[in-house]
Amino acid sequence: MRAGPRKFRYQRGQSFVELALFFPIILLMLVIMIDAGFLMYHYLTLLDATREGARYGASIDPFLNPDIYERICNGIVMPLAQDVLIDADPEGLDVVISIFSVGTSGLGVPEVKARYPDDDGWSLNNEGGRTGTIRTSVFSVADVNTRLQGMPGSPDTGVLLVEIWFDDRTMISVPFISAATSLDPIRLHAYTFMPITKATP
Repeated sequence: MRAGPRKFRYQRGQSFVELALFFPIILLMLVIMIDAGFLMYHYLTLLDATREGARYGASIDPFLNPDIYERICNGIVMPLAQDVLIDADPEGLDVVISIFSVGTSGLGVPEVKARYPDDDGWSLNNEGGRTGTIRTSVFSVADVNTRLQGMPGSPDTGVLLVEIWFDDRTMISVPFISAATSLDPIRLHAYTFMPITKATP
């Protein structure tokens, strides 16, 4: 008769030991899932900001509005991304904007004729006067030509490209993760291409 209660106490003690062993792992998985959700939210916010900036810029004649880069960046992209960028490291944030004048080749294929304002694109940390690491566009003219040729109904006048970089420290902000690791921030890069019918002077 005494074996039953003793066995029950042993099983209850074993359950507490198992819970103590697995609780940190479960807690870590939960924290990582939450942080991954924030990371996705940050990326989608930045992507939406580039889309709105490109949509706004596509409606303006860039050759009649030389301040188009500042207007897109400071008037649209940065305000929309502000909630994400509150704790942004100045060194890890930059906005790059490029305008491509597009024409058709002898074979009738759309191709880039010129890139404005230069080969690297307009940078917030360079031409925009902000202090930080100066980024250059990850898309070369050849990359844009490849995209144009593989896209049915490609624009035959111009394309606007808006890119944003942001070093996200979400995963590292968790105290017991940041104390145990020395991980670099996760670099987010969001971009949007938008046809712009007024890109040809």
